[in-house]
Amino acid sequence: MCSHPFPSATADHGLPHVVAAHPEQGWSLLCDGAI
Repeated sequence: MCSHPFPSATADHGLPHVVAAHPEQGWSLLCDGAI
C-alpha cells in the first residue's frame, strides 16, 4: 500500500494510482485501498 491518507479523494497532491484495473467489471483498486 502507498502512504496516502485514507480516503484520499480530496488530496491536492500525491494522488493515489491504480494498482489493479478491471473496467470490464466496473472497478479499479487504488494504492490506498479504495475501490
